[in-house]
Parts: sequence; C-alpha cells; structure tokens
Amino acid sequence: MLAQSPDDTHDLSRAIGVDYLVLRAAGEVCALPVHAISEILRRPKITPVPRAGKAIAGIASVRGAVVTVFDLVEVIDLPRPATKVTGGRVLLIDRGNEKVGLLVDSVIEVVRIEKDSLEHASVLGGEPAPHVLAVARPKGSPIILLNERLLFEGIS
Repeated sequence: MLAQSPDDTHDLSRAIGVDYLVLRAAGEVCALPVHAISEILRRPKITPVPRAGKAIAGIASVRGAVVTVFDLVEVIDLPRPATKVTGGRVLLIDRGNEKVGLLVDSVIEVVRIEKDSLEHASVLGGEPAPHVLAVARPKGSPIILLNERLLFEGIS
C-alpha cells in the first residue's frame, strides 16, 4: 500500500497509470506527465531578457509567438554541471493563459507509472520540495516525478 503524505502536494495516487516523459537536467533524471506537455522542440534560439529572474533562460519565437523559456535546472534549483550542455530540448507547457517553454538537457523516453514502482518523495532525504510529487522506479533506476501544477510556483 502506498504511504500518503499529510497534504495533497505529494498525493502519489495522481501518478498511478499516468504516462510520464522522462528527461535529464543537470545529470538528474526527472519526469513530467505527458498530458502537461503540448510539444517537444529542438532548442530554438533563446534571447536572454535583461533583469529576468535566474530561472528564466529568455524568450524564443515559436511559429511567430513569443514564448518565455524557463531553465529546469534553475526552476528546481539543481547544481549546474561543470561542463555546459549544448543543444537540449524545449518542452512547451500550457499554463492555462499562456504557453511557456521548459529547457531540459535531453528527453529520454515515455514510461507508464504503476503503483508498485512508486515511493514517497521523502526517500530523497529531508522534506521534499513542493514540485516533487514522488520517486518512481519503473525500470529499477529512480526517476523524480515533478508536480506540473507546482513547478512554476513562486517564479515570476
């Protein structure tokens, strides 16, 4: 039986039977639900925005529309690797009133999360961040499942 956290932030039942896009950012393997991603793009030209927060990589033109691009490494506060990753992908995510881009190092695969592969996010040590939903091990190796609803919380 799955252990639930005292609040809905880490409600593991939200992940059961859901397809997740597995990706890499700063060496970490994370995943977002496929339903949250409208498109995967090769990294477009990203123009930096002066005085933007560090989580904002810049803006990009996607078929004539200007899209704010966030850097997942900064959004989830991962240490930046010593060697700079070139290339990468931008995931387009619909946030209701706008589409935003999320810059990741690479896209790995799509996996379906089953109940027996889930663990509470606290296995990572300490109190889990709100944007971490759970840890899954569908093929043995851990994947950090991100809560798409809370991923951009507190970022302007």
